[in-house]
Amino acid sequence: MRQASTLVAIHSRELGIRALEAQQLTVAGWVIKFFNTYLRDVINARDIRSGYNLLKQYRLLAEAALQHRQSALVLQIVGYFRYYSLIAYKAGLFFLSETFGFDLGMLAQSSCALGSETTEAIVQALLRLDQDPVRVSGTESLSEQQETTLRGIRKTQVRVAAYFLRCGREDLAKLIYWDMQHEPLARLQSIRQELQSTTAVIATRTESSFWEFTDRGENFYFLEPALQPYADQFFGWFQGLAAVQEEQGSVELP
Repeated sequence: MRQASTLVAIHSRELGIRALEAQQLTVAGWVIKFFNTYLRDVINARDIRSGYNLLKQYRLLAEAALQHRQSALVLQIVGYFRYYSLIAYKAGLFFLSETFGFDLGMLAQSSCALGSETTEAIVQALLRLDQDPVRVSGTESLSEQQETTLRGIRKTQVRVAAYFLRCGREDLAKLIYWDMQHEPLARLQSIRQELQSTTAVIATRTESSFWEFTDRGENFYFLEPALQPYADQFFGWFQGLAAVQEEQGSVELP
């Protein structure tokens, strides 16, 4: 019933937005509770696809709350995102955890664009997502799936940092840098290459967006060409990364 689940999520988001427009915050709070219940159900059912679609609708509701200056509701949703992300991770639904990271990143950008007071709190929640895997596993050694999830969240963080730099918010980009400054240089360089590869493929085409139809219309790993110079500026803060790049040579496109 994935299609039905997606329609339920869409209509729930529409109901929540109507409640925000009418300043019926009690109703908006009920909608948030329903979204949390949906998340619990998809995690219990291990239905990653439904959760993937559900999270976009939940994030759009949070963006509507931003637009209506309902900071308390936004921060509630951000807290729930982090909570259910950890539950999804414990359940082994690693891609769903990565999806939480992507949507938190999008929410952080929307918050910054609107000049909301919630931006730093959203960034802090995003930065804590990739710290939980080590604590949950109880070891510094990550499995291949855990490593993939960590890298995916780090890519989101780099994209958000580049966005902040373009908006003149170096202070927010620095928060991300300080969180990433102890990452292995080889991992950072690999992430940089993967982001550059996706951007370069786009640049060789006439399309201005991702080249496939998807349920979301979004590519988690796509860095807009306009953000590439700011991503380079961000990576330039890491001492020794340039030397690693020279050793590995230029990026070869797939």
